[in-house]
Amino acid sequence: MIGARLPRSCLTRAAAQTRSDTVIDMSTTLMLCAMNFESDIASKRLGNRCVIRTIGVGEHCAHALKDLAKEFGAGTNVILCGLAGGLSARAKLGQAYIASHVTAPNGSVIPAPWMPKGLNTPPLASKEISSVDTPMNSAALPLFCADVLLADTHVKEQTARQFSCDMVDMESAHFARAAAQAGWRWLIVRGVSDDVQTQLPPGVFNFVNAAGAPRPLAIALHVATHPWQIPLLRHLGQKSTLAMNN
Repeated sequence: MIGARLPRSCLTRAAAQTRSDTVIDMSTTLMLCAMNFESDIASKRLGNRCVIRTIGVGEHCAHALKDLAKEFGAGTNVILCGLAGGLSARAKLGQAYIASHVTAPNGSVIPAPWMPKGLNTPPLASKEISSVDTPMNSAALPLFCADVLLADTHVKEQTARQFSCDMVDMESAHFARAAAQAGWRWLIVRGVSDDVQTQLPPGVFNFVNAAGAPRPLAIALHVATHPWQIPLLRHLGQKSTLAMNN
């Protein structure tokens, strides 16, 4: 992903233009990923053109964000990028999107800083987002931040209806709150690794630890005891890589 064509902007040192006509110089941007897998791809694509850090998975990222706020002051350009699940047909497998809104597990909504005043909830965004100037003119969708991995297709559909969101991750609400508190200029970009019709295999969340590092023994054990899931796991891996590079 490095979503919505951000890597090309970095590689050419081009400026990304926001709705407010504020130029984001990618050479001074902090890019955050939840997992090592995401950070590794970002590093290969961007080299030293951006500062790239891994912050960990789910609520664990809050600790890393607190430390980063001490290191990077107000006004820093910060992008949260990585993978997300699809909650509706609008979130296409392998495609990257900018988050227009972040909805926390308790239902509170945080609009992206570039969203116009008045579009404060995801339902409004779904109806009117086509008329909004998004960063880099990229597609934008509302994002739900879950406190657990949403693996079941029925749960995904129910979540989409309940919170009016098209994508799901586990870090965005923590990031948005920390970014606002730190005074960062922030953006969230997510690549869809599993769409609403994809049933994730049980135990897949245990493939990484809380810090975002892979757990080789857990992966090997799962594959050894669930060999029939190998094609699905290979498919998910391919789509995850596609989403990160799109």
